[in-house]
Amino acid sequence: GLFAFAAPPPGLRAPWAPTPPVVVAPPPGLELASAPPAPYSRASFCRALTGILRELSQHRNTGRAVQQVREQHVPEASQRDEFVDILTRAVDMRNGSSRRVALAFAVGLAAGAPSAFFREQCVEGLGIFFKDVAPDLKDEVPNLRIILRSELVPSLRAVFAKAELDAYPWIFLDSMDCIHPRRR
Repeated sequence: GLFAFAAPPPGLRAPWAPTPPVVVAPPPGLELASAPPAPYSRASFCRALTGILRELSQHRNTGRAVQQVREQHVPEASQRDEFVDILTRAVDMRNGSSRRVALAFAVGLAAGAPSAFFREQCVEGLGIFFKDVAPDLKDEVPNLRIILRSELVPSLRAVFAKAELDAYPWIFLDSMDCIHPRRR
């Protein structure tokens, strides 16, 4: 300790040293088990996702956010639709830095081995997003074409191989003529 080599000053006692905490094992037959994960429901995932995105805009730790989604145990059959929802929420964010982090988080769900979401589900979700959702967002999200071209597509290219995205050529068009047709 601090006073192992010197005595305390006259009139003072050596400080009390705390004892280590006592670890008590559970009685036999009552071992502590982690609670099984709650079954997935769309409503509970949406609530959790709202919190995850709110926290992400503050701490900007995409790895932590991906882990939080992983803990939600989204079944493969629901991942495509949830991925579309996450992309839609991210693109709709007004704050540019929060939007870029949210887009990196969304694409990060397909990164890594094993990934939080199945890559195939994310690729299918991208197709739905670009074909069905983005055209509807063009009136609601200012600069949608620029956001998609300069923020989303580069993230996609960093995580997905071109071969994975070849089924969706509009991702690589001189970007998104289906969303904002060029004036001729």
